[in-house]
Amino acid sequence: AERLQSNGIQILVARMKKQFMDTIRATGLIEKMGEQHFFARIQNALDYAWDSMGESYDRRSCPLRRQ
Repeated sequence: AERLQSNGIQILVARMKKQFMDTIRATGLIEKMGEQHFFARIQNALDYAWDSMGESYDRRSCPLRRQ
């Protein structure tokens, strides 16, 4: 995760099961990556990603956008 972040790559995680979330929280991965990279809903993760890219990306071209 650190190597990706140092190269400007963000990992966003959405819709994780509680048991798995508890496990990665216990390992410290959530703190290392940052709480802001974990989302209950996929749409929230997409909105965060689009907002992070700013004007450089037209969200209308994303195949995952809401119709």
